[in-house]
Amino acid sequence: MQAAKKIFKLKYKVALLVLVVSLSCAGAIGSFAYITARHHVHEMMEFEYMGSLYKIKQLIQVHMNHMEEGFRLLLRLPPVSGIFRSRNNNGLIDPVDKITFQQWKQQLETIFRNEMLIKNHYIRISLIDATGMELVRVDHDNENIRVVPEGELENAFLQPYFMKFMEMSENIVDISLIQQDLDPQQPPVFRYAAALSDSVGRKRGLIVADVRAQGFLDVKKRFDVFQIKDAGRFFIADAKGAFLSLSQDQLPETGNTPLPIAKTNLKSEYPELVTEILSGQEGVLFSGEREIFYTTLRLSPTLSLAIGFDTLRRVVEAPLRQFKNFLGYVILGILCMTWSFSVLFARRILDSIHRLHSAIRRVSRGDLETNVHITSRDELQILGSGFNTMVHALKGKTNRLTGLYDLGVHITKDPNNIADKVVAFIVSVTSHRMATVERIRDSSRTIVSFFKQGGIMHGINLPANAPPCTEISQNQNICRHSRAAEAFPADPFLREHSILSYVGVPVLSSGGVVLGIVAMLDTSELEIHEEDIKLLCTLARRMAFEWETEAYINEIKEVSLETIHRLLLAAEYRDEDTGAHLQRMSHYAAAIANQMGLGKKMVEAILYAAPMHDVGKIAVPDDILLKPGKLDPLEWETMKQHTILGGKILGGSRGEFMKLAEVIALTHHERWDGTGYPKGLQGEEIPPAGRIIAIADVFDALTSKRPYKKAFALEAALTIIQEGRGTHFDPKVVDAFFAVQDEIVLIMEKYKDADL
Repeated sequence: MQAAKKIFKLKYKVALLVLVVSLSCAGAIGSFAYITARHHVHEMMEFEYMGSLYKIKQLIQVHMNHMEEGFRLLLRLPPVSGIFRSRNNNGLIDPVDKITFQQWKQQLETIFRNEMLIKNHYIRISLIDATGMELVRVDHDNENIRVVPEGELENAFLQPYFMKFMEMSENIVDISLIQQDLDPQQPPVFRYAAALSDSVGRKRGLIVADVRAQGFLDVKKRFDVFQIKDAGRFFIADAKGAFLSLSQDQLPETGNTPLPIAKTNLKSEYPELVTEILSGQEGVLFSGEREIFYTTLRLSPTLSLAIGFDTLRRVVEAPLRQFKNFLGYVILGILCMTWSFSVLFARRILDSIHRLHSAIRRVSRGDLETNVHITSRDELQILGSGFNTMVHALKGKTNRLTGLYDLGVHITKDPNNIADKVVAFIVSVTSHRMATVERIRDSSRTIVSFFKQGGIMHGINLPANAPPCTEISQNQNICRHSRAAEAFPADPFLREHSILSYVGVPVLSSGGVVLGIVAMLDTSELEIHEEDIKLLCTLARRMAFEWETEAYINEIKEVSLETIHRLLLAAEYRDEDTGAHLQRMSHYAAAIANQMGLGKKMVEAILYAAPMHDVGKIAVPDDILLKPGKLDPLEWETMKQHTILGGKILGGSRGEFMKLAEVIALTHHERWDGTGYPKGLQGEEIPPAGRIIAIADVFDALTSKRPYKKAFALEAALTIIQEGRGTHFDPKVVDAFFAVQDEIVLIMEKYKDADL
């Protein structure tokens, strides 16, 4: 009774212990997952927002460069030089081109007017001499273009900008912002000015153009796509903080209030952050619940613009909130399941726990010959049996666990999938922005996976005799270089991608053969850490395991196919067919299936399944199967049953090959016109595999020598196949057969029968 009481209490202790441990583990894992997710979400969103700002910055720079190029064309106009030459000649005739001052002036006014008609962003264009007097001026007030008469021309000598511009060097274009009361809904106005000098360097005057920067509004429209997804404001401000462009948006959640309406400038909107925003740097700033992403665009030595995006922190962290809720549900579900399990099954496991505990202690001391005997006839007995199986398997896998622990276990049928994960993982955890997995076979070298700029490329073929591949292959050692493109100029891949930093590790097979290379690369010179090299070595071991496993599987497939052929040969020996018949017929069928575009997997399945087409003959009596003469009707009906018997023999399997073999056994004697057996299927009712095997089987029977007949000549056999088109055989299959006729002949020669 006392022992039962102790066991009764122990049940709750076990349940409580399981709950506490589960709660601790779940809390630790949840906290780690949440902190990691929050860090990555912030990095991801900062990258996305800053990338969008860089695009806007580039668009503005392109727009401003375009306007500057247009202004520089004005400086090189012949009338500009002509006016000053004629004016220096007492306002008479230009001694070079023999044109008067007034004629040059009229030409320049016409050019200025046409320029405003073509490019409507000009507000004013003026030509001013060295005394400050305007010689030519054309104004544009959004409706009319007006050439200012000579009597209305002004003297700009006392204007603040005149002496500043006159002191500038030749060919220097100065850009300044002249609109004082800026309206962020209207385009800002910039003043372009450049000094003009004669051949000896004396200042003759300057050209001034006031330009409406309509492109700023176009940039704001392009930014609307960014705003639809993430509520916030996009702004452009000058060096004093005045807004040049400003957009407004609401939060996407229903019922939330919009962001505060923008004020007149950055100082009033962000008083505590305006210094950092206007510092000429870039980054992310926080103000309460708001995040401001900003950067700087310098247009000239005296003019720079601040570009930024302002949004709420909860908008940026929206993905994190969803993850947090999901993580909470997962942890709660785990705790509930753990508690239920501990309460329901603790009492049942206590009777056998001492045996398991004793066995575990012996295994922990290294005794891998331990067995536990549990006879409870329930799940615990299965657990004990599983424990014994685990210990037995542990003996053979102990040496492999270290490598699997380093990399983790990822089960896949395609090593290229592992290669994709390897290169992506390298880039995600190292400072290198590119990574490759290369496969070396004989004299060929193929880049299986190449990670660059967020994408993965495949199947890049390169010469195997080019360094650093040869250096790694010969030395079977790590190759590292800080200026790889210069160190290995013969490698076209390194040269094409301008690789500087390179670290390559050989992928060695269990026999010490170099199977390939795992490498990390970058276009910059980066410091190479020993931890990164250890990582590459671990990943190289994983790739070696995958490639060797792939080779083993392919070898097993070949052995399996040969085993099938040899087993079926035992059945074929009861008939007059030879073992070569199975080889020929299955390869005929695979060649036809490949020509019909059935896909690599289906072609391989037909190759494996085709030899089993007549397995049902094993159940046909010898007196019928081996009868040398013609079968009577009753015997023929018995013979036709081999298709059904073959289907029964092969039926019920879960393997794809065996399922297909069942279909082939049942349908390879069906005819296209519906006169075949056993079901008399017609046309498309016959499965594609059955139609293909029908023609392959008949063709091999025609061209094969038997004790009771001679082999048909190739031409005669082809004629019979053609005559069966649309009656015995599917026309499409016949067309595919003749399309691969050359390959059929090669197969026939390769697997021809020995003399009977």
